[in-house]
Amino acid sequence: MKDRITLGVVVTSLWIDLEEETINQTVKKLSKFFDVKLYLPKCKPDEFGSIPLDLRIELLNKASKECGVLLSYCGGFNQIELLLELQQLKFKGSNTFVGQSDNTILVNALTKKGVCKSLYGKGFYDMAKDLNMAEQMARELYEGLTKLKIKPSALKVLQAGVMEGTLVGGNNYTFDLLQGTEFMPDLSKPFVLFMEGEDLFKDSKEVWIDFIRNIDSVMLQKGAIENLRGLIIGKFPGSVAIKKEYWSKFTEDRDYLKGVPIIYDYPCGHNKESFKYLPIGKEVQIKC
Repeated sequence: MKDRITLGVVVTSLWIDLEEETINQTVKKLSKFFDVKLYLPKCKPDEFGSIPLDLRIELLNKASKECGVLLSYCGGFNQIELLLELQQLKFKGSNTFVGQSDNTILVNALTKKGVCKSLYGKGFYDMAKDLNMAEQMARELYEGLTKLKIKPSALKVLQAGVMEGTLVGGNNYTFDLLQGTEFMPDLSKPFVLFMEGEDLFKDSKEVWIDFIRNIDSVMLQKGAIENLRGLIIGKFPGSVAIKKEYWSKFTEDRDYLKGVPIIYDYPCGHNKESFKYLPIGKEVQIKC
């Protein structure tokens, strides 16, 4: 490839100690598209499976100085601690942070504050746990960074139209944590909402109820109803079966969705076969 991108693997929350051979194989897959550097701690995980906040900040800052792209190691639970110390992150505006799941709060907060660019999608651990598909994930990441194009012919459309606005969102549970904070995206201007769910060991109906409740809570934010220009719903994990009548009731019961373009089953997020990446905080135009 003409322009090699330097990619640093960083820990934002969970530090799950993989076998060295697995890490090497994953780096090998990524290296077909990137120059890869690892910024992993030498210490063992603490009792919560994470590492100290100051060490996370130190490694993130080192990676941001030496690499263009920061790929999260995996999700977790305590990325929110980084928001409390956001001023300590010395990212460059040219950096792109990549992550999914609980990294939702970072991909949105970093772009809201103008710290750097963001992509929502699978991290290093997802690639390591599915080495057969790791090269495809790496390719999708490269394309997401260099020539992202959403093809209308490949979309599943619930309501047709043209989406145009700032793309925000991510995991439905984690995105809600930003509400009422300075890190919540600005919904007082046109936006496109992306939301994807996970199973969390619940049955399908419970997952769906949680999912639509969380979308409704986003729409309670100031300006949200007036400025929603599109809704992208990620493909649910294979363990979650969303019935056709759920979709119908969802759209028919909500006046705020009347005339709003809606895409569903978009392959980005927790679903095992979802490898796409989406540019959170970026202006998008999507025909569907």
